[in-house]
Amino acid sequence: MTLSNAVRAFTVGASLLVLVACSSSGSGDSHVASELLGTSLESARTAVPEDAALSIQDISLVVGLEATYREGLSDDTWTVVSACSSEERMPESDLVEVAVVPTASFTEAVKERMKDGEFRDAVTSCHG
Repeated sequence: MTLSNAVRAFTVGASLLVLVACSSSGSGDSHVASELLGTSLESARTAVPEDAALSIQDISLVVGLEATYREGLSDDTWTVVSACSSEERMPESDLVEVAVVPTASFTEAVKERMKDGEFRDAVTSCHG
C-alpha cells in the first residue's frame, strides 16, 4: 500500500481532525512549514499563530502503528513529520496542518523519510 493510499484509508476509516481555532484558508496554495518538521506537537502549537486553525493528522500507520492521537493527550509525545501552512510565511497563515507520529517511533529511518519528503501528501488542508 502506498503512502497516499494509506493516508486515504486512514482518513476514511479513522481520520482525526482537530481544529484548535475557527478560521478558514483562502490561499489556494500549500506551503511547507519546514520550521515545524521534527519538532514536538507541543512546540508546533506554540509556533502556530494564535488566531490560526491547527489541523492535526495522526499518520502512525506509516510507521506500522495504529492511530491513537486524541485531543488532550500529552503533545510532547508526538513528533511532526509533515506540515503546511496556508500562506508562505507561517505567521501570516490562518491554517496550519501537521502530520504526526508517536515520538517513540521517530527513528533515524523515519527522520530520513521525513527529510526526503515522503510524508508531504499527508497534509492536504492547506490546498485551496
